[in-house]
Amino acid sequence: MRLSRLIPFIALLGGSLVGSPPTATAAAGGSVSPTTATGPAPVVTVNWSGLPANDTVFLLQCWRNDTAVEFNAQFDCSQSTYQNYSTGAAGSGSNAFTLFGGNDPNGENWGCGPLATAATKAGVCYVRLTVGTPSNTTDDQFFAVDFGGGGGGSTGLISLAAPARVLDTRTGGRTIDALHQGVGQRAGGSVYELPVGGRAGVPAAASSVVLNVTAVGPAGDGYVTVFPCGAPLPDASNLNYVTGDVVPNAVLSKLGTGGKVCLFTFAKTDLLVDVSGYFA
Repeated sequence: MRLSRLIPFIALLGGSLVGSPPTATAAAGGSVSPTTATGPAPVVTVNWSGLPANDTVFLLQCWRNDTAVEFNAQFDCSQSTYQNYSTGAAGSGSNAFTLFGGNDPNGENWGCGPLATAATKAGVCYVRLTVGTPSNTTDDQFFAVDFGGGGGGSTGLISLAAPARVLDTRTGGRTIDALHQGVGQRAGGSVYELPVGGRAGVPAAASSVVLNVTAVGPAGDGYVTVFPCGAPLPDASNLNYVTGDVVPNAVLSKLGTGGKVCLFTFAKTDLLVDVSGYFA
């Protein structure tokens, strides 16, 4: 988990991180539509009403709600989905909110729906709505979203017969088609453009891919961020490493310009990428 994201999130949470069933004083009403989700990045609309005028609504995605005795907002909700909006002059409004189907993008060991490979997988996840500050847990509302369907929209996940290596930067490294192999360690602060569409049985027109990304022997502490080429670099990491580490992590990424994913590394390191499936 990137420290730059974690520190402000913890600071915002303030006091106790352990929730209890809400007494809902300020968060008077709300809903989410639709209440089912498929694919890697489903979008829902969150509605609220009866809230204090011109206050702030905070939204996060969580794998469980505060009816669980163990609920801990720091670890059970993903700060990568953290969004805030004005309640509006009338204390009512709505906003689109993008969820993730799969593993928590910030590296906590949980996920939502059939795309998740983490140890903890939830078929039903939650949109958490609170007012004022994220630590205001007495005003929490949780809206259930069912991720239990097939995932990936109507076409669903198409798995390859076996994972295929599409990047190996190590000297003497090998890939399935002899492309993007042995290109050397990636410099710290650099972005590597990796074509995946049209290789290893993945159609050129595929929308998203399921990857396993590994950092090998980094020269310093840091992280890797995977994102669609042509899109801005997100303020989130997909895997975190320390000097000399070997760290893999499952990543679900949309394909960007030219069927490519981009890999940003904070420190100099070798990178391996294997693809195991795709969404049409």
